[in-house]
Amino acid sequence: MKQFVKCAMFLLALVALSCSKGDDNTDDIDLYTGQWMGNVTGDDGGTLSFFIYENGSVTGDFFTNGTQTPISTSGNVNTTGSLSITFSTNEIKGSLSGKLTETSGNGTWTITSNQTEGTWTATKK
Repeated sequence: MKQFVKCAMFLLALVALSCSKGDDNTDDIDLYTGQWMGNVTGDDGGTLSFFIYENGSVTGDFFTNGTQTPISTSGNVNTTGSLSITFSTNEIKGSLSGKLTETSGNGTWTITSNQTEGTWTATKK
């Protein structure tokens, strides 16, 4: 009987371990990893480019006709594709947010320092 109980406990532990889901969501972030490029429209037009790393961090450049210079950006993306980016210089402060799929994304942007805003679209290269 002891042997049967030991065997049953072993099998139960094996089943429990094989059914558990790990907390590692890096595979979900991998869907978005890579170079993205797109356009911004609204109160001002321009371009956007950013790179998503395996850990979900984001770096890139935001450029509008009004700023006339690329502004470095940083932010993150989560496992569901929600993107959040901020950018700033001494004169310009702003943010960008939106949603990504495996190949494209869109959302809104705002420059709070001069009260301009608009939308953006991007595709994964």
